[in-house]
Amino acid sequence: EKADGDELLHASSKKFQRLYLVMMYMDFDWQIQLDRSAMATTKNPGLLAYLKKALTVNMSSRKKLAALLGMAP
Repeated sequence: EKADGDELLHASSKKFQRLYLVMMYMDFDWQIQLDRSAMATTKNPGLLAYLKKALTVNMSSRKKLAALLGMAP
């Protein structure tokens, strides 16, 4: 994290924006994996409903970030 932070602080404006988007993409990707893992192990209907909604939001956000980064779907 410190190295990422140092790189961001010293990056040009354009590079900063791209790095920030990449880090956000990675965060959403990680959250999607956690959502899926939790969904596979929970039996609590309320938690499962929440995780399904969270997964939908996180996947949508990751897709929007991918578009901003020019990544293929």
